[in-house]
Amino acid sequence: MTTTTARVEVLTAEVRVLMVGSRQVTLSVARQLDQVEPDDIEPFGRIRSSSGPRPRLPFAAADQIEVVGADRHGTLVRSAAAIMRYRCGDSPGRRVIFNGQQVLGRQCPDYPRGRDGDGPCWRGHTWLDKPAVWWEWSELPLIVLAGLR
Repeated sequence: MTTTTARVEVLTAEVRVLMVGSRQVTLSVARQLDQVEPDDIEPFGRIRSSSGPRPRLPFAAADQIEVVGADRHGTLVRSAAAIMRYRCGDSPGRRVIFNGQQVLGRQCPDYPRGRDGDGPCWRGHTWLDKPAVWWEWSELPLIVLAGLR
C-alpha cells in the first residue's frame, strides 16, 4: 500500500465586480437596467440576474446568457441571448410542449420548401438555434454582482 502525504495549497481566484463611481452594482440594480438587443451593447462581461441553480428561461429557451455593458451612448445596459428550441411542421410562433420540452413552431431552415421540395418538412423535426453572439459572450468573464448590505 502506498502512502501519500496530505497538504494544503493556497489558490487564488480573480473576482470581477461592476463599479459605478465608488459603489459596486448590486443584483437588484442590474435587474432594473434597460434591456437592449444583442447588437446594441458593448459587453463588459457575463452576469446572472436570476438567482438559484436554474434560472427561469423564456418559453422554448434551452439556455440563456446575459451580459452587462454600454450602449452606443455610453449608458449602462444589459442584454440577453437565448438558445431557442424549434419544431418544424407547426404554425410559425405556435407554442407547443413536445416530448416534455417547450418548443416554438417554425419552418425548418434546412428544408425551406420541405423535404421533397414542395411541401412541409416532416412533422416532429426539432432543432436548437444558437444566436451569433453566443460563443463570443460565453468567453467573457463573469461579473459578480453585489448583494444588499
